[in-house]
Amino acid sequence: MEESRNRTSLLRAEAGFEAARRLGVDLHGHSFRACLEVPASEKSWVDDTHVEEALARCVAPLDYRYLNDRVRCPDDCGLARWIQDRLRTEHGLASRQLRLRSAPDQGVVLDDAGNTCAWQAGTIEAAHALPRVPATHPCHRMHGHSFRVTLYTALGSSGDRPSLQRTWKALSKRLDHRCLNDISGLENPTSEHLASWIWRAVCPELPALAGVSVRETATSGCLYRPEQHWIWKDLRFEAALTERGASPGDPRRRLHGHSYRARVQLSAPLDPERGWTVDFGVVKAHAKSALVRLDHHRLDLDPVRPYAGSVSVAGWLADVLEAKLPRLERVALTLGAGRGAVAVIDDRVRAPFL
Repeated sequence: MEESRNRTSLLRAEAGFEAARRLGVDLHGHSFRACLEVPASEKSWVDDTHVEEALARCVAPLDYRYLNDRVRCPDDCGLARWIQDRLRTEHGLASRQLRLRSAPDQGVVLDDAGNTCAWQAGTIEAAHALPRVPATHPCHRMHGHSFRVTLYTALGSSGDRPSLQRTWKALSKRLDHRCLNDISGLENPTSEHLASWIWRAVCPELPALAGVSVRETATSGCLYRPEQHWIWKDLRFEAALTERGASPGDPRRRLHGHSYRARVQLSAPLDPERGWTVDFGVVKAHAKSALVRLDHHRLDLDPVRPYAGSVSVAGWLADVLEAKLPRLERVALTLGAGRGAVAVIDDRVRAPFL
């Protein structure tokens, strides 16, 4: 299918495995989760499950194993590189991005250039109000969130992990169970301002810092790197379909359904008055106006989405939303246990980590 504006489609898949490893003197175990994005092929418009199947086969030799017997250096970086290499050599898949979570609050991200970032996440319980939005806006009132903050640091070797953890603990003490408006520099504590404030606060102690993300709610968040913000909004819809591209006898040929998650991601300059890029409520309203055509409908009956697979539906959503959100960069569609697709508006613009 021909794509304009350097439009690219990616397939995404997730797979988990349980394993033990020894790092230093301690023997311990994890519930690992690998999330993969690879460029979609022409086949993907018809059948988008082959990446999911390949990733599951790739990590199968690690499941319920002692990783030191399988991987030369079984820290997070070593495991991510082992998975990336095996996907390429044994399954012919060149990953655009591989994200490995070794614990709920930590992991690594490995891109197609071999760059690796370790990440450390945690929750901050805090109150805030946005004084520069209209008084009728709900965020003008004092309220609170369980903010999910993630610090990304370059290199990502296991040696970086202790300093990353120490930095996170010190940051948490400054922000947790506070009113953010009372902190110097956070008088207008939008998610974007909070992310950039954290960057400035952390950089002296963590010079390899590569990004800061702040998830304000379960469905919205932002990422900051110097002089640039990205924001995303997640929405859900329920739909039925018959996947006509599936092989005869495949249960996906029968009429069935999924609960879908659509992540709308964009980047824009900060509004100097409001202190945000775009109001999350505006992004949500535009996305919902598109999703109403999908929610509680049968996807494969619309000629615009002839295959009803995740690649075609993500591409359709990107086409509809690009006209309403000119700063749109990606639309990611996820169903089931992590299978899905990403429509990238311009492949020359790559937002990190998301």
